[in-house]
Amino acid sequence: MIVTLLWVATIGGGHCNNSTARSKNALCRGKSLLTISVAIAPLRSSKYKHNLKVRLSYSSLGNQVVAGDFPYLATYGINSKYGAILGGSRPVAITAPGLVSSNFTWETVCQFNVGVDATLLNNRLNFSFDWYRRDTRDMLTSGEVKPAVLGASVPRENAANLKTTGWELSVEWNDKLDNGLSYHVKGVLSDYQSTITKYNNPTGLISQYYVDRKIGEIWGYVSNGLFQSDEEVANHADQSYLYGGKWGTGDVKYEDLTDAKRVWSATDRRWLYPIPTNELTLNNNLTQNPGWEQ
Repeated sequence: MIVTLLWVATIGGGHCNNSTARSKNALCRGKSLLTISVAIAPLRSSKYKHNLKVRLSYSSLGNQVVAGDFPYLATYGINSKYGAILGGSRPVAITAPGLVSSNFTWETVCQFNVGVDATLLNNRLNFSFDWYRRDTRDMLTSGEVKPAVLGASVPRENAANLKTTGWELSVEWNDKLDNGLSYHVKGVLSDYQSTITKYNNPTGLISQYYVDRKIGEIWGYVSNGLFQSDEEVANHADQSYLYGGKWGTGDVKYEDLTDAKRVWSATDRRWLYPIPTNELTLNNNLTQNPGWEQ
């Protein structure tokens, strides 16, 4: 039996980048990387040869991938043909810039991964399993919702933390029959879940991030059948928030969960379920050796 230890480490490093995604005061972000791989190979029995490898890694890197260039700058909007006639033509108009947060820097992505790779039965059976956790700190997203009197959209800032945990299992079988027919079967099963671990949402709006929110979760209104008559519509809670037209017989009747005499977004939606995150992939192939003869 041979045991091989391979490790690569870069601890406390750093890098600076003349990036268009960050201001000159926020260009530098440290990075660290540690990878350990332990290989035990080969393990021999009287008939078969096996290989086994255990992997362990940790990394912390800055993420500058954001939409657009120079997002830390307040830029004016330009309308080359404003919707008004001045002096016999439509003038060029300059619109006020949006708000930009002074708290705008790199996201930090920290990831821990442990994995096992095994090759068994003379390379016919391959097995691989990985478990990981990824923490995104100082995630760039819209900040805390402000009152409508602000008169502008809430700027993006480093306002949230996100945790993602997941795993992947892969099993593969390769073999060749005596008649020259080779076949391969592989299955991959994986799952992951992303959860918000930090965000300031004091009013608890479900339209925004909040602590323990699962990314991809679905909220919806609770239905209670159909209206059977116009009289029932008149005596039911006001549903005009959902549709401003006329509700009548045969329309869906939604529950007023708070007895507020109206059905509306902030109080009458209920958590239904998250989007399924399991994924199963199967593939196979057959190969016939053209030189085979009966």
